[in-house]
Amino acid sequence: DMPNAAAVLLAHATKAPPPLRSVAPHVGPALAAVVDGCLAKGRDDRPSCGEALADALGQAFDDDARRAALA
Repeated sequence: DMPNAAAVLLAHATKAPPPLRSVAPHVGPALAAVVDGCLAKGRDDRPSCGEALADALGQAFDDDARRAALA
């Protein structure tokens, strides 16, 4: 059964998406945390501005690269 438009909109507004690594386990944990944060429903749970997002992404790439080098 295909959900109706109202149900889809309600779910989009209220239900958290699955964690990125649950559907893409190959993504590094630090990058996944940033992406998951960007998809958070609460404004205070998302990056506050583009600069904060850019900083978080830079740190995530560094952390995941460091983690991969140690593996």
